[in-house]
Amino acid sequence: MNEKKIIKFPTPIASGMCGENLTWKLTDGKLIISGAGDMTDWSFRSAPWYSYRLSITNVIICDGVTSIGEYAFDGCSGLTDLTIPNSVTNIGNSAFSGCSSLTSVSIPNSVTNIGNSAFSGCSSLTSVSIPNSVTNIGNSAFSGCSSLMSVSIPNSVTSIGEYAFGGCSGLTSIIIPNSVTSIGKYAFNGCTGITAVVWNAKKYSDFKFNSNTPFYHGIAHNYDLCDQITSFVFGDEVECIPAYLCSGMTKISSITIPNGVTSIGEHAFLGCSGLTSVTIGNSVTSIGKWAFENCSSLTSVTIGNSVTSIGEWAFKGCSSLTSVTIPNSVTSIRTFDFIQYSSLTSISVAEDNPNYSSIDGVLFDKQKTRLIQCPRGKQGAYIIPNSVTSIGEWAFGGCRGLTSVTIPNSVTSIGKSAFFYCSSLTSIEIPNSVTSIGDGAFSGCSGLTSPVYNAHAFAFLPTSYSGAYTIPEGIEAIAGYALRDCISLTSVTIPDSVTSIGEGAFEDCDDLIDIYVPKGQKERFAQMVGLEDIKHLIVEKTDVALNDRFTIRKLLYNNKVTCFYHFTSRKNIDSICKHGGLYSWHYLKAHQIDIPLQGGGELSQGLDRYKGVADYVHLSFCENHPMAYHLIQEGEDIVVLKISTDVALLDGTMFTDMNAVDSQCSCAAGLEGLQKVNIAATKEKYLSSDNPLFKYKQAEILVKTHIPLEYILNIDEFL
Repeated sequence: MNEKKIIKFPTPIASGMCGENLTWKLTDGKLIISGAGDMTDWSFRSAPWYSYRLSITNVIICDGVTSIGEYAFDGCSGLTDLTIPNSVTNIGNSAFSGCSSLTSVSIPNSVTNIGNSAFSGCSSLTSVSIPNSVTNIGNSAFSGCSSLMSVSIPNSVTSIGEYAFGGCSGLTSIIIPNSVTSIGKYAFNGCTGITAVVWNAKKYSDFKFNSNTPFYHGIAHNYDLCDQITSFVFGDEVECIPAYLCSGMTKISSITIPNGVTSIGEHAFLGCSGLTSVTIGNSVTSIGKWAFENCSSLTSVTIGNSVTSIGEWAFKGCSSLTSVTIPNSVTSIRTFDFIQYSSLTSISVAEDNPNYSSIDGVLFDKQKTRLIQCPRGKQGAYIIPNSVTSIGEWAFGGCRGLTSVTIPNSVTSIGKSAFFYCSSLTSIEIPNSVTSIGDGAFSGCSGLTSPVYNAHAFAFLPTSYSGAYTIPEGIEAIAGYALRDCISLTSVTIPDSVTSIGEGAFEDCDDLIDIYVPKGQKERFAQMVGLEDIKHLIVEKTDVALNDRFTIRKLLYNNKVTCFYHFTSRKNIDSICKHGGLYSWHYLKAHQIDIPLQGGGELSQGLDRYKGVADYVHLSFCENHPMAYHLIQEGEDIVVLKISTDVALLDGTMFTDMNAVDSQCSCAAGLEGLQKVNIAATKEKYLSSDNPLFKYKQAEILVKTHIPLEYILNIDEFL
């Protein structure tokens, strides 16, 4: 049997230049770089020894070399030993990328910059020593170093790039030094083992969004580092906590803000739902907006005595918070910030606070003349002290456990939304000393079953109220949203004494048909109401009974009568506008008002006198009235005016079941007259004169003397 010959290839030996004054030599897997100066920066796969990369096991960079070029040793997957001299100041981009057998690296203290992806993909690297000369760690510098168990970032580093330690799944903790001023997005992406962070950054600028923080990775990365961190410690040198820094860290249970910190940024601890306690050091002067928003497990907060400003909604959504103590330093508190805390039962204030005070857990101004905030968790009955003159906006907002509140005679004003959603409140009396009630003061008080008002102002009508309601005489103001959501309210009668109506007073009153105001006051009240979709409901009081008015409205609505009609010559439009509406021909003659083409001849006017309807404006139910058709056939330029059905409720309005001068006509005022009209016949489009319904198609509405211009719905079409 022939023996197999083992052929041994000679070890490759190669050499050349790798910089202006640098040479390289490869012998038996050992690559030696020597000379003085900077190494050449190469592009991907272009280093002169790249073709030998798999055989390189040892790299020795001799003293005198000042930089390691870009992509210098990229892909040297067999490299296990590396020597970097003290002369090197810069490690270029991707210099050791993909050196997957390299287990340790000692970076000399001459190096100031570690380039982008410098050691990316060094998957066997277990330790790296970064000297305190380094100021910058580039993007993805150590990404993919999955065996790296720990890394010490020195105090000299000011910048850590994006994905700098991405995929370093062996890291369990990270310490950010006090020198750092910039950390790129996803700097620790894929560090699935990190549970503890020590933050020593002294003066770090705010992050613009939580997605900009180094600990946020979002849905795109299938996990979020924020959900892993159980411990976050601030170093004693920290002066400010950046906005969004710890947002979303749901497993942190406690935080201590050291005495060196002066400010807590906006959203700094947003969504830290596992946080149960926070101690804020005495050096802190400001707490940013939404700083602890949605920290739903937070039960207590100790605020240092240097805090002067607490931002809006600073503790919004802290649903487990039961007590808050405000130190003497606080000079500014948002009036409705505390309504979010459903468990809050007590607000305490330091006795020597110059601006605020508290009694029985309720927040007041220093003089106790203004009640600022009752904690939302307050239960049962509450009596407002006699010193109080005003109840602030949202003062009792969301106090769902309050069953009664006693307001003393000293109070003169109640702020906007003061009792918003006090749903267990069953009754409340407003003393006559109160002259001002803010919009929506009692909105959402579903337990109130009786209207709330005093001698001056009407504040609330229970949403369960149905039918017609009359605002009491003497009332001067109807507060904003006072009748909001009264979906079964059909009509409201407002007295002449009312001089102001607040915003949204009749909002979402779905069944509201009429708002009755004193005769001659429609325009004044229309200006008060303001909203166009409500103005059309305003009707002046008439002699028609209230129940009849409602039935008339309903009868017209059910029969889909949206307006009445009046035909006239186009030549008359200017005169109609000039004189403020339509008048009976009798009134026009009596007052010598000339119009271009007066309706009806001598015969027609004589019949009107005979039937007693000469001083009425005649309207029809149908747009295609037979008499209008005849005039058009005679060559007249006829226009059809649409008239608001509100005229049906004006004093003296009558209805006829056919033409008013017909000998068989039935004529009566109000509901009685309307009920005799065959409305279905008026809707027939084409009827011959011998059809039994023909005469009923000509049913009329007779409006006494004058129809004001505001009732003509389409007058603008003809101007």
